[in-house]
Amino acid sequence: MEILELSEQLVGHKLGRNIYDDSGRLLLPKGTILQRSHISQLINMGYSKIAVGSDDLDANNEHDNETIEYNPLTQAFTLAVDNLKDLMAKVSAGHLVGQGEVEETMELIFPTVLETNNILLNLQDLRRKDEYTLQHSVSVSVVALKIGQLMRMSQHDLKMLGMAGILHDIGKCKIPLDILNKNGSLSEEEFREIQKHPVYGYEIVKGMKLEDPRISLAVLQHHEHQDGRGYPLKLAAGKIHLFSKIIAVADVFDAMTSERPYRGKMALFKAMNEILTSSVNHLNPQVVNKLRTYVLSICPGASALLNNGDIARIIMMNTDEPARPLIQIGDKFINLREHRDLWVKDIIM
Repeated sequence: MEILELSEQLVGHKLGRNIYDDSGRLLLPKGTILQRSHISQLINMGYSKIAVGSDDLDANNEHDNETIEYNPLTQAFTLAVDNLKDLMAKVSAGHLVGQGEVEETMELIFPTVLETNNILLNLQDLRRKDEYTLQHSVSVSVVALKIGQLMRMSQHDLKMLGMAGILHDIGKCKIPLDILNKNGSLSEEEFREIQKHPVYGYEIVKGMKLEDPRISLAVLQHHEHQDGRGYPLKLAAGKIHLFSKIIAVADVFDAMTSERPYRGKMALFKAMNEILTSSVNHLNPQVVNKLRTYVLSICPGASALLNNGDIARIIMMNTDEPARPLIQIGDKFINLREHRDLWVKDIIM
């Protein structure tokens, strides 16, 4: 499957995924052989790109004029970002977006996330690219789905959680771009405007008339804190929905470990330490512990950057001191619990 610019050159190609109209009704089903009338109609609706071709996941696929080695989650992530871009453009233009379009975006990543053990391996490089807001939303959905899976949620609940993750920042399309893309510190007035995005998002999602109210609730509450000092409603832990708690953790984790124009990404262990500290007053400790357990489980086998600049291979984690695992450098095994002058600065997936 490829994402291509809409033009008459696509006449005769097979549509790679469903397309919905502004009301969420199916307009063109996946597998449709495209005609000139289809192309004209899609252009008039505001689409600029569509997916064409089969579902076969090629080892190498052409996308945005560069060759990228795709695995299933990488391709699913890329397609979901493209879908979300179209969805956000419609919302920004004042068009109605239906449940079908949100479900389609989520379904692109859903099965692959559940089947992929190490999601961070796939997200690490993708999150360094442009279109941060779009990629962040899909990344949050991916991380939230993995946390929900570890919490043994039902398939239905996982899908609703995944949709909430995709939509959690949709209110930012109502925030001026000069504030969203500002490289420096925000003024108090600009920060107050940013703090409105959960309410904007809630209103947008309510307008979609989604079947499950937990989705709009999670969009509204994902910046609430355990101690009641979050926003926009200053709700304390007992009044914050589980979906909101999971998305809050995924949101903070992805933001910390992503490259931004005004700062570099935070090392994985440092980010987890920050999140563990935040779980006292900000984030839900149970959800944070699920993420911590997951991160530690995928580290064995990964490369580690040590504080002295050496690169080692992680053999086994010491869960009470994650920065001090058993490592291997060449033929030599070193237990960092016994060598206090060395520690892991970052994990290289």
